[in-house]
Amino acid sequence: MHQALVIDEIVQVVFDFCLDFGSDTLTRVARTCKAWRDPALDRLWYRLIDVTPLLQLVPGIIRVNGVYVFESPVSPDLSSLRFYAPRVKHIVHRRNLQLHPHMSSIIAGSVDGMFTGLTTVQLALLNCHSVCPILGPGTMLKKLDLDLSFHPGVFDSSNKTTCDYLSNLPRLETLSLRGLASENLNRTISVTSHLQSISLRLSTSLNADTIIAISRFPALVELEFHAPHIRVADLAEKWSSVGSGVCFPSLRSLNIRASTSLVGELLQNMHSIKLHTIYLDVEPVAQTDEAWIDLFNIMKDKTPNLHDFTIDHHVDTDTPGSDSDTGLPINDLGNDHPISHSNGFENLLRFQLIYPLFALRKLQRIVFDTTPPILVHDEDLEKLGSQLPQLTHLDLGAVPTVDPRWVPKATLKGLYLFSQKSSNLKDLIIPIDLSTSSRPDELLKTFTTTHDTLRNINISTLTPPDPTSMARFLASLFPCLEHADGVADHFDEWQHIQTSIRGIKGASES
Repeated sequence: MHQALVIDEIVQVVFDFCLDFGSDTLTRVARTCKAWRDPALDRLWYRLIDVTPLLQLVPGIIRVNGVYVFESPVSPDLSSLRFYAPRVKHIVHRRNLQLHPHMSSIIAGSVDGMFTGLTTVQLALLNCHSVCPILGPGTMLKKLDLDLSFHPGVFDSSNKTTCDYLSNLPRLETLSLRGLASENLNRTISVTSHLQSISLRLSTSLNADTIIAISRFPALVELEFHAPHIRVADLAEKWSSVGSGVCFPSLRSLNIRASTSLVGELLQNMHSIKLHTIYLDVEPVAQTDEAWIDLFNIMKDKTPNLHDFTIDHHVDTDTPGSDSDTGLPINDLGNDHPISHSNGFENLLRFQLIYPLFALRKLQRIVFDTTPPILVHDEDLEKLGSQLPQLTHLDLGAVPTVDPRWVPKATLKGLYLFSQKSSNLKDLIIPIDLSTSSRPDELLKTFTTTHDTLRNINISTLTPPDPTSMARFLASLFPCLEHADGVADHFDEWQHIQTSIRGIKGASES
């Protein structure tokens, strides 16, 4: 064999090609020569999407009525399992797997120190809660993702399994749990203080004490949790009762589903100045102007280094965007026409309310995923461009289909004004009112400068755009534009616009 074929980088390329033909090919490669055997077997067992191959390594295991059992009561031969288990780095298992308790206990009692290379485990405990014990203590495990299930029938077993397993993971860095958690599991999470990343989607089973405990984790960098059920007063009281201390000292990313007031309470107590990303999934209840303003003022003071901010807020309603009494579009009612409570929109998020965020000069990405889209006027766009010049991505929401009950306020003129101020923008999603806009051809005459960084734009309009004039407008204003589209109802028009823009760019380059 040529010496080049034992260089690890080249060997891995060969194995990549082998995997294209299935795992059997890699098995045959492992038999080719001694130099390739271990690297090929390591690659073959590196990632398992099912733990069944591990069971097949133990002679005498059979499946009876869907349950894996030992064929005879003799002591099992685990030599093959011991040979291959250290090669496994990642395990994912979501299929139904039932192990007889006797078999599970025998294997679990023999695997101590067997899975020495395992770094990632992802399991659905509704189907395979007996898998964790046979994996043994995870001395090298860094990432654990468990679906505990919301099914009450497995509540006790899945929670006990999780508590026992978490207690033997000294190097765990990332923990993700979904389902219903017991009080005991909440307490177990609270003492796993070496974690760097936590995701807790536990519905109403997550308690305030756990959040307080997590806030003291010194190395925690990334946090996600759902807490729409937790009362702000309860959280504030518990924070006061534990006394002073540094909260979230290292946090860089926060993804939270809660009320605006609870998010504000959390940020008020935060000591990290490293917070880089906030994803705010606001409970589906209309928020008052005061609630939004309070939150944004807190953010202004507590998140000076924020780069990425997303608001995800949708209020369920059968009549989004209209007042059942007046029949007027929802954003045309004005301050003298309070929006009917019957349609679920007591207050909409208006762009003027976010003005405190303009103090966060490092913001690069803003997303408003709201229903209906945030109310933005031309003057808002101009101010946004001048106040946040570092923006590279702006998503002001999109109307997924034409709905006359919702009328955007921004016009093509506002888009032009914004482009003159926002010199770093690469991606833009914006609703535009074409009915009150100047014609694109007329606006072209007023252009003084172009915007050279924008690559992608999505424009939501109630009326279909004129493909020819819109293509000329966008190609002239954004000469580096690569992709333009709009709502699904205007698919044909935007296909024409996209084709025309390419033609205009091609002609200018020739």
